[in-house]
Amino acid sequence: MGENVYGGQNIRIGGGGNADPWALFAIGDDTFLGDDLFINICRPVLIGKEAFLTQRSILVTHNVGHSALDGYENRFAPIVLEDYSQVGMNCTIYAGSRIGKYAIVGSNSYVLSNVPPGKLAIGVPARVVRDSARPVDRQKQVQIARTMAREYRELLHLKGYIVSELETSPIIRFSVSHKDNKFQLIFVETVSHFEPAEKTDETVVWTFDSPLNAFRGGMTIFNLLSKQISGPSGLFADSTREFLRKRGIRCQPGPWRYRGGLI
Repeated sequence: MGENVYGGQNIRIGGGGNADPWALFAIGDDTFLGDDLFINICRPVLIGKEAFLTQRSILVTHNVGHSALDGYENRFAPIVLEDYSQVGMNCTIYAGSRIGKYAIVGSNSYVLSNVPPGKLAIGVPARVVRDSARPVDRQKQVQIARTMAREYRELLHLKGYIVSELETSPIIRFSVSHKDNKFQLIFVETVSHFEPAEKTDETVVWTFDSPLNAFRGGMTIFNLLSKQISGPSGLFADSTREFLRKRGIRCQPGPWRYRGGLI
């Protein structure tokens, strides 16, 4: 098992044939295993990094039935969930299936074979219906980042911290007071060099195109598109990283988990 693997409640790994010489279970960093899973490992089950296997799903590497000599299927085969793949709730992944990189299996589906990388499959049996991600242009990316900044400010405010109003021009910005410290978050889409308007204990900058080394003064830089962090790691930077993690922006270097709650 890799680092930072999350496992929920009532997960069973084993089942029939788990003592077979081919039995193997391997899982990569930062992968999520939801509640009430059954993972049969009489043949190898390989799950990559940052994969999601969600609640009440079943992975079976062999079936139990009647004789193959009478025409019934009798299959023993491994299962692979590649890096960044996702399996929705209440799914069955059958022996011999492979879920490709960035592929998604919709909830309540039954996968009998392979889901190609980057595709969304759903149904019984599961069939590819479209790409797993939709194209996002720069205007939409900026809109999403602005919305996330508003949500982050609102979250901290509702948790009881003293938060300034959200400034929207010329840049997106808000500040947070905590005990004797003052923090600020800034979003700038693309800037070669940038200096914050005020001095704070921690300044976190979200950006898209700016090189990570373009900022000075001890700021922590989050490149939201490359998912890279540069600069010091303090309380506000860690809280920001946790906020982004829960929105699918899992930044490097990793693996990483913030255990303290936001702020």
